Amino acid sequence: MAMYFSRKGLPLTLVGGEEAYALAPLENAYWLSRGERGRITDRRLAREFPSFRDYVEMAEETKDAEMLRTIKILDSTRNLPQDLARLRQSLTSADAPMVTLCTAHRAKGLEWPWVYLMDDFPDVLSPDLDAEARDQEINLLYVAATRAQEHLVLNEQAEAVVRYMARQRRRLPA
Repeated sequence: MAMYFSRKGLPLTLVGGEEAYALAPLENAYWLSRGERGRITDRRLAREFPSFRDYVEMAEETKDAEMLRTIKILDSTRNLPQDLARLRQSLTSADAPMVTLCTAHRAKGLEWPWVYLMDDFPDVLSPDLDAEARDQEINLLYVAATRAQEHLVLNEQAEAVVRYMARQRRRLPA
């Protein structure tokens, strides 16, 4: 989303600063996807993944949320270095942004008039998630949703949870 808003020329801020959003790993994955191994600064990434195809296979096999998010971002851009440069130019101080981007973890204790939940949460209703992970993700979704002071735009995961809870409520005896 940060790249989307920066492409639109909107001033934005990243809660926690740029370093909190793993842009370097994203850039390294980009160079791996382009076969430019000499530009990869993360030696572990270069060592563990001979090719971007190997990276994608590992992400899909392990369902690693960060790796899958990285792949999704790389699929949405043709020139990540250019997009990152534009993003860095769009960053402004926390008191002047038009858009504030924040992870759900960093949102605790903060509020905004409008909150849009993005579709980067794992499927909390997936049978593949163990109960503890499901509870943590639902709690995180709750934290993100309760940051809205006036308007909340739900993502697919939040909508699915609401539908699921409504079905459960109908099944309960009165």
